[in-house]
Amino acid sequence: MKMYNSIIKYRNFYAFILFFLSILISVFTQNISVLVHTTIFFFLGFLLLKLIDKKKTEALCIYIFFFLIYYVFTFITDCIYVRNYNTDFFYALDSVKYFGLSVYLEKNNANIQRYLFEYRFAPGYGYIVYFICKLSNFIGGTNTVFLHKIHIVFLSSSIISYTYIIGRNLLQNLNPKILFKYILLFGFISHFFTFSAILIRDIHIVFLYTLSFLILTKKNDLTNFLILVLLSFLVFQFRVANGLFSIIFILCFFYKNVLELKSKRKIKIYTVLLALLALIIIGLFNSLIDLSDIDDKATNYEAYHDEMLKNGSGLAKTIYKLPVIVRPFLFTILSQLAPIPAFQVTFLSVTKQYQYLLLPLAGSVIFWIYVDIIILFNFFKKKYRKNIPNLLVVFLIISLLFILVTSATSPEFRRLLPVYPIIFLYFIFIYDKIRLSYKRNVLTLYIMAYAMISIIFIFLK
Repeated sequence: MKMYNSIIKYRNFYAFILFFLSILISVFTQNISVLVHTTIFFFLGFLLLKLIDKKKTEALCIYIFFFLIYYVFTFITDCIYVRNYNTDFFYALDSVKYFGLSVYLEKNNANIQRYLFEYRFAPGYGYIVYFICKLSNFIGGTNTVFLHKIHIVFLSSSIISYTYIIGRNLLQNLNPKILFKYILLFGFISHFFTFSAILIRDIHIVFLYTLSFLILTKKNDLTNFLILVLLSFLVFQFRVANGLFSIIFILCFFYKNVLELKSKRKIKIYTVLLALLALIIIGLFNSLIDLSDIDDKATNYEAYHDEMLKNGSGLAKTIYKLPVIVRPFLFTILSQLAPIPAFQVTFLSVTKQYQYLLLPLAGSVIFWIYVDIIILFNFFKKKYRKNIPNLLVVFLIISLLFILVTSATSPEFRRLLPVYPIIFLYFIFIYDKIRLSYKRNVLTLYIMAYAMISIIFIFLK
């Protein structure tokens, strides 16, 4: 428990290092905006945690620790890989578009309406960019890629701390210090380590989904219901498809009351009614809101991926040619396995270059397959199904449904990230109960099998 004690004990020291580094970066880059934005987003996350989790310090310590870790990683990747914002990027080409638009709008002194027009594919992101650019100009700072990534660091570190709170609320029989250890592993070896340094809107959606799951672990009252409605509205501002799916969180709010009923017959009846209500609500959204623009966006998005898959090569292209009904299941499997071997994530096909600081992402791919294996091998075992908390069952169903629906159009694993915190918590629930010898045997066999398959793939190419 040394790691636990050091993170709890030295949390103020980690915060001091963070602000000391932000001052150094501000001086080194001659950009006061770095210090100002670091302060704003750090304390925004701090205040949110104080509101959400008033009695505990562990979640706050996790937030401070990973804010520092992700902040340093983001700055290093930015210094090495992003020298020209028009052409350079770390992992995701999307970041060039997101930041390039902000530079164009800033130079033209655009108003908020212009920002929202240019970012109409994600108006929520437009508001954030407008705030960052205008504040930077107001204090005499410079608009840089790293400046925009600071809020991604805030979101990513918040996701890790929220995952801890959800786990503590759901897995009440698990020692909080043991849970703390698992969450540290999640923060370091999950995809969020790498994605904390990437300028994409997927992290915003993960943040809002994770916060929605967290709110659902608290008591049902009017305040939490309104928060869920607000969160669903905010998700719509980043990606419409995810916004439509987020309505399920509101239905889950009501379903929590159903789970407390003593009559199994009533539980079944209300479950069916809420399932039907889900269809009705989606229909109402289509009739009450002008979704013509939404439909266009959805069509363009699917057309884009269809074209990419048609012109692509390998397994994705093969799956695309199969009947529509089987694609979601096969794309789901592909999203969890690809790329093989994992170190291929370091090679960017767009630039034909390697980015070796993407090796943590390769580690995440390998680790997540192990998570999937542990879950699949133990999913149907009665001793786990019998003791699983009811709300975790509901969250798991939501997560699996999300994965299938999302995988229907794309095998990209980053689209599945919004439910990874819940999948990992279910992994913890199982993993903490299985024997040490079983863990070692599965891990050994997995490493051997993965190594052999990777070698075969290398020779086949």
